[in-house]
This record gives sequence, C-alpha cells and structure tokens, in this order.
Amino acid sequence: MLVSDLEFIDVAILKKIGPETTVEGFGSNISSTFFEAANLLGALKLKGYIDIHSAIGNSPVIISEKGRMLLNELDENAEKDLAKADLAILSNIRDGVKDPVQIESNLNLNSADVAYGLYKLWKKGLINYKVRNAKVELSLTAQGFEHEPVAQSAEPTSSRAVVDKQEINTEAEVKNKIAEELAKEEFIIGDESAEITAEKRIAANVSYYANKYKWLILLAIIISVLIGAVAMAYILKVI
Repeated sequence: MLVSDLEFIDVAILKKIGPETTVEGFGSNISSTFFEAANLLGALKLKGYIDIHSAIGNSPVIISEKGRMLLNELDENAEKDLAKADLAILSNIRDGVKDPVQIESNLNLNSADVAYGLYKLWKKGLINYKVRNAKVELSLTAQGFEHEPVAQSAEPTSSRAVVDKQEINTEAEVKNKIAEELAKEEFIIGDESAEITAEKRIAANVSYYANKYKWLILLAIIISVLIGAVAMAYILKVI
C-alpha cells in the first residue's frame, strides 16, 4: 500500500496518536503549538489516515482503518533486510542531514520511499527522530554510526584511459626494443648478454621521439630556413 503522498512526518504523527489523543492536547505531545498540531492532524485526515470526532471541549483523534493498514505494512517492511535505498538514506543522515525532505532531494527519491526507509532504520535502532515545531529532526544512534556505510562503486575506466594505457605500454615496448638494439651493437649480433645502461635508455628515448615526430621536426626545420631566408633578404635590402 505504498502511497505517493505519504511523508515521514505523517508516520511520525501517527505513531504519537494514542487512545486518549485529542486535537486540543496534541500540540504538547509533539513540542508544537496548537495550530501547528491541528494543521498536521488535518493533513492526516485529508489523506484518510485518521478520523477526528468533533466534540465540545475535546475532539478525539482515532487512527482509521487505512492508517492501521499503513502502520502494519510499515512494520512488515521494517522486518526486511536493508536495501540500497535504505543504506543511502542512512548515509545521508551520517553526513549530517536531519530533514527528510532534504534526503528526498539529495537522493531523488519520492517521499513515500524515504518514509518507508526511515521507519525501517528507526525500527532497527539505527536512527532516532523527534518532532518539534511541526517538523521532523533526524539523528543517528550509536548503532547507526557503527553500521557499515554504503560502498561507493569504483568509477568505470573510460575507453580513452584504456587507449592511453595501451599507447603508453606500446611506447615503453618500442623504447626497450631500441635500447636493446643499441646495446647489442657493442656485442656480437644475437648475444642476449648485452646490458641496457641508462645512457642507452636515454639514446633510445631520443631515437624514439625523433622518429615519432620526424615530420614535425622536418616542418620546424623548413620554417626555420624560410624565416632565415626572409631575414637575410630583408638585411640585404636594407644594406
């Protein structure tokens, strides 16, 4: 019976209603003014969770059949294991979020899902709540603090990162090959005992990048020659 208009404050108010509850005296039960309490009870009546019997002096408040069904379903759901959404809600409270509405916004969950999740966490002793000035304030218990937080999944490696890594590996292989060839030049061809020294690795790097960027190097040389020719022509013209 998950209803889209359910909010956790509805659940918190329902749990405060007892056999002797009246509209006139309910404000003191939830640390709120008479008008704040009356507005909360009126909202519950409009949603069908309670009935209010008008009477002179005191107006009794009774949980309706729909309200009792909701509380039963909340209790049944609270017996289940914590789901990912429940753990995410707990993580928000651990981070200092005290307002259920803020949790709804942070997790992009509807109010009913947050209400069910908060009730489950409360029943399992992981959180506490209190109603004050017609608002709910959430807090973490010691048990909730010690509960394992939601494991953050590692970000998937992008295809660009994989390509970059492959290119790096390829460059390293080419450089090593050049260094090996340079080392072997000092020995008999095919002799695997040739040592690859630091100097040969530097030479291999120079050879690798010179070959890799040879067209850029050639272009730079051509541009330099053209600039020199223009400069020389200008100097001769001035003279």
